[in-house]
Amino acid sequence: MPLPSPVFSPAAGAWTMRPGDVNDVLFAQTLHQGQREGGVALFGIPYDGAVIGRPGARMGPDAIRGELQKLRPWTLGEGDTDVPLADWGNVRIPYGDVNTVHQAVETAALAVLEAGAFPLALGGDHSLTFPLVKAHEGRRQKIGVINLDAHLDVRDVVNGALNSGQSFGRLLDLGLVPGPNFVEVGIRDFANSSWYANKARKAGATLLGATEWQEKGLEVIEHAVELASDGTDGVYLSIDIDVLDQAHGPGVSAPTPGGINTTELFQAVRFIAKRAKLVGADLVELAPPLDENGRTVRAAAYTVAHLLAGLGARR
Repeated sequence: MPLPSPVFSPAAGAWTMRPGDVNDVLFAQTLHQGQREGGVALFGIPYDGAVIGRPGARMGPDAIRGELQKLRPWTLGEGDTDVPLADWGNVRIPYGDVNTVHQAVETAALAVLEAGAFPLALGGDHSLTFPLVKAHEGRRQKIGVINLDAHLDVRDVVNGALNSGQSFGRLLDLGLVPGPNFVEVGIRDFANSSWYANKARKAGATLLGATEWQEKGLEVIEHAVELASDGTDGVYLSIDIDVLDQAHGPGVSAPTPGGINTTELFQAVRFIAKRAKLVGADLVELAPPLDENGRTVRAAAYTVAHLLAGLGARR
């Protein structure tokens, strides 16, 4: 096994929190710092060089760590979160264009997979989902994808210019994800174009809106899991934190009204982690400099905690 991998660097200043009460247990006390085989491998990708909207997502990984370390790995329904967690650090971002960065991210994800660990990436902009999913190429015959997002992100690549709105369009165009196994949940009215909606549907993708999610709750999420899982070897989950309504998640690259609340997101993420055969996940587009009183950072950290709880319950 290629441990340690030179494509990672330690996350500065993370996981230093200690409880004030001897009977408290925090995430900061339960994880392994550094690379190891198996379990969940959390790693950051501090890069927003391809963002279409406002920059700041490069600061997302360490901000999430700072908030996650304060949380307690216990839930009312399932008790203590039972999943081995290691922080592999941050991907070393090379100098160069977006392609160069994506190659480094794919190499990092491959190192995690070769160690038999579950890759949980903290972005960074949404262009990073492309190399994170591509890392599974050749390892699995078919992979489904669930994207929790306000936006479609199936834009065409024009003259080779890459941006954060193209990950899923590229995955579909290259045949890395079958269209019928690609599901987008949380899509907003007036925030996407008919051209790209038609492109996604023509490929066989299913588009589910935020309003339908709000009205039908976990029924919509269960449908997404069924579609993404049908005939596949595993499911990849991408969480763009702008799936939250801008009142609940203002600190994002492209805040959008009409979205879901934090409770709906937490329920969905834990449901997906428990029900789908997840092979990887990411949380992207958190931009701490644009946040208000840390509310989006906290929402992102709690989202990661619910994902870990779901993975632990599945074990």
